[in-house]
Amino acid sequence: MKKETGYWLFNCNPAIWDIKSRLQSKITKEDWGIPNNRVKQFKKGQLGFIRVALDTRPKRLVNKKLLSGFYALVEIVDEPFYGKTKNPKLFFKPTKYTQKVKNVELKTHWRVPINITESFLNSPILISDLKNTEFNFDKGVFQPGQGISVRPIERKSFFELLKMTGKKDKLWIEDIKEAFNSLGREASLKEIYSEVKKIRKNINLNQDWQAIVRREIGENSSDTKYWKKKSDLFYNVYGLGEGYWGLRSFANDPKIIKNYKKQFEKKVNNNLKLSAAELKKRANKSLKVKVKNTQTKYFNRDDYVEAYVKKIAKGKCDLCEKNAPFKKKKTNEPYLECHHVKWLSKGGKDIIENAVALCPNCHRKMHSLSLNKDIKKLFEKINTRQ
Repeated sequence: MKKETGYWLFNCNPAIWDIKSRLQSKITKEDWGIPNNRVKQFKKGQLGFIRVALDTRPKRLVNKKLLSGFYALVEIVDEPFYGKTKNPKLFFKPTKYTQKVKNVELKTHWRVPINITESFLNSPILISDLKNTEFNFDKGVFQPGQGISVRPIERKSFFELLKMTGKKDKLWIEDIKEAFNSLGREASLKEIYSEVKKIRKNINLNQDWQAIVRREIGENSSDTKYWKKKSDLFYNVYGLGEGYWGLRSFANDPKIIKNYKKQFEKKVNNNLKLSAAELKKRANKSLKVKVKNTQTKYFNRDDYVEAYVKKIAKGKCDLCEKNAPFKKKKTNEPYLECHHVKWLSKGGKDIIENAVALCPNCHRKMHSLSLNKDIKKLFEKINTRQ
């Protein structure tokens, strides 16, 4: 599998690396050799499994061989580094069979720091058992590839394996993070509940699952008294009790932002099916621009506001008053862009009284020149709306 999923299989050969000693010890920090073409795909907080393939150790050297299966759950704890392993003692003395592989593992190359969060040494998920299940695991679960130290695993396969370990809390936290990735960087609890429910199609509504979501957010946020001081994933936006939360890592991940923009555009297109009156009603419910500073600043926009200004523009630019230059290929809607007359970065509000629909040329003009006469014209346009 070449594509990036954010979930990993770390393949282990017990004849080369002493996985049993590592899992029996109290040491959980480890580093894993990775191929050069995967370096940029690893991100802090991603999860994976250590998978034991065929145990090739001769019987005279070991009393009981390890069966093929999944023996540990791990988390990526830092960015990859270029260097030698920090735990060389766990590698066995090379044999005729393992000499070449061992030399590769011990020499200087790219490695990723991991933390072994759960050990399944005494009750691994065996490959032989997986073959008897009805679930359609992706190919890498059964055939990771000879000589491949690490490979991505499909999300659905990862979570099915996670279910088999009984680690349900891990499932919840990952589903909440995925909900934020779809909703945008910040969202209300009501929005989070709705998105998690979509992710968990077979959720048992008899359980107090919304309380579980609140608990997981609280235990993983330094903004609350319930924080367990392990993962600080979430921040409170408007103060405790307001029910509005943000995901700390959102603004620093270009791929997440790209996905959010794609979802935002999809919502706007769906909203255009509503009447102008209904859009105005819904847009007026959200009067705050949601923003949070980390290494970058990113604004979480109101899709109803954007849909409203495009709807009432009826295909014409609010500044030059000419027809949109073209129509969108997928929706056949006139291509106009939402512009905030008083910029969000300068304290402007994401409300219909501060938003207009512009053609691309006028939009660039407003951000490049920001002429007073144009600003005045746009506010007059807003004030004359029905």
